[in-house]
Amino acid sequence: MMRKFAQAAAVFSAAGTLMLAAAMPANAAVVRVFEGSDYASVGDDKVWVEACDMENDGNGVYGKFQIYGSATWYKVGDSNGSQGGCGSRTFANRVIVFYVCEDDIGEDTCRGKFVN
Repeated sequence: MMRKFAQAAAVFSAAGTLMLAAAMPANAAVVRVFEGSDYASVGDDKVWVEACDMENDGNGVYGKFQIYGSATWYKVGDSNGSQGGCGSRTFANRVIVFYVCEDDIGEDTCRGKFVN
């Protein structure tokens, strides 16, 4: 009896894991860079990006993204500050390098990451 219960629990656990995986967005972040609690992300497709202001400190947050084949830096900000939701964008080509930046006093504080 106990063995059947354990087998049933394993089946339900696996099913729950599969349902949870199916509920995750297709553009789940695989690369994320933090500045304090604020962050910028690049999705697993390498074209979807987001910038999130997670600190109620009055400093704006934005991501700077460079895409393959372009010398231009594109900014994506979190327009509603630390309220719920983030700023996002989908580019036509993949991101190769990006930064999260906090618009603080003086020169903005930025941290970056290369994307393969």
